[in-house]
Amino acid sequence: MRIETLEKFSGSNQEGSFRGRQARPFEHSFGVGPFSSVKESNRGKPGDPDGNTDALICCYCEMLVCSSLNVTLSEIRSPTRNRADAALARQIAMYLAHTAFGMQMTVVGIHFNRDRTTVSHGCALVEDRRDERFFDAVICELEATIQNMTVEELNACRRYVPGSQEEQGGAQK
Repeated sequence: MRIETLEKFSGSNQEGSFRGRQARPFEHSFGVGPFSSVKESNRGKPGDPDGNTDALICCYCEMLVCSSLNVTLSEIRSPTRNRADAALARQIAMYLAHTAFGMQMTVVGIHFNRDRTTVSHGCALVEDRRDERFFDAVICELEATIQNMTVEELNACRRYVPGSQEEQGGAQK
């Protein structure tokens, strides 16, 4: 699903409140199917063979959102808020990393260079916006893409992980 613009859902939603509501559950199992090599218990721990599975997951979420919402990777990774649609795309990527992969907000914040409270605020905004039919359809499509993701797709993001040797090598050429 490719969306050329975020105009349809870039406005604010004043309905509802995240306080007291839980994020919608997302069924995902790391020990089954294509995720057999990405066990949740090993992510970000010394036993993780790459030592950066969390970074790969966050990078995958960034790349997925970039390709789906027509936002550049540099806009999502910008240290400033940037345009409203880029900020929303970043919030969606952080939301997906937190809900679809079960990453703690502190860990998501580290990989997105944001504070955990900023991640929490972004997740709350995305969850509130899911009451809008079009917005929810976009998020559901992104979640379905994650559900069908393969390890090869996850590993394809390796060269885009900030600070990776492949990223630095590509920048020197």
